[in-house]
Amino acid sequence: MDYLQREYENRLICSSNLRGLGTAHVVYANDYDDAFVLQGGAGNNRWTSTTPGWSNPAKDWSGDDDLTVGASLYLLVREADASPRSFVCPSSSQEWFEGSNPVALDYTELWDFGHEGYLGTGPKNCVSYSYHHPYSQYPADGTRSAAFAVMSDRSPWCDSKIRKGPASDGDWKKRVGYIVWNDALRGDRDWQLRVGNSPTHLREGQNVMFADGHVNFTGRPDVGVQHDNMFTPRGMPSPTEDNIRIGQMPDPYGIGYGEPHGGSDSFLVNDDEINPCFADQPGDVNGDCKVDFEDLAILSGNWMESTKVED
Repeated sequence: MDYLQREYENRLICSSNLRGLGTAHVVYANDYDDAFVLQGGAGNNRWTSTTPGWSNPAKDWSGDDDLTVGASLYLLVREADASPRSFVCPSSSQEWFEGSNPVALDYTELWDFGHEGYLGTGPKNCVSYSYHHPYSQYPADGTRSAAFAVMSDRSPWCDSKIRKGPASDGDWKKRVGYIVWNDALRGDRDWQLRVGNSPTHLREGQNVMFADGHVNFTGRPDVGVQHDNMFTPRGMPSPTEDNIRIGQMPDPYGIGYGEPHGGSDSFLVNDDEINPCFADQPGDVNGDCKVDFEDLAILSGNWMESTKVED
């Protein structure tokens, strides 16, 4: 099958998955007074890279909780009959969570998609979609405008396979940056728009689920309320057209940082960190921005190994 044809079919599967998750959100909201999924107790919940006690059926939710974004999405599995399979897009590198856990619980009794330290699971490895930042003053709910973006393919600002930094005509697919939203200023340099797209679908665009449950494939990220860039918090201090369509990223950025700036500001995130390197370094095998003995050990351990299929 032609590669582009396969990608097109994968795009349709990803869209279908999001529509199913949109239905699950509606089911959940009907049971919880229009609230979309939001895990944690009554305290000040914090976005962290892991959810402690994810496999403890007696976990205490009465205080301040450290949580992944995936822990909130996992409520769709527990409460709305969503399958863990539906959280994986075939165009991405994630694999669906099979429910493996240290205490042999049924997957509907768990609190998250595993843990990165346990069999390489966790939402970073098992969830292909981003979600409006739930641990803030402005979590998503069913009362939002139909133009409010709630979920989409993974955010380019939360993907360790690409880098933050300047791009150029010949070097942008591995970079994430702010879009040039003004068509007249951008001219025909399409990459200046696509540099802000999700990396999942060749950076041509992303499937987006909106607050009323409908799903569109959009070729640009500024598709929220008032053309809000859904992958960045709205620029501050004034809500000008530039600040809305471009937005800004918190400094520092990554897991635990940033939140929406108001009730109409979509800020879609997933449990991953952007690659800290600002440039490619020849010989940096493990991608930690330097060439050292760790890279040498990896090279030595695989010396002369071949993956070539012999005739």
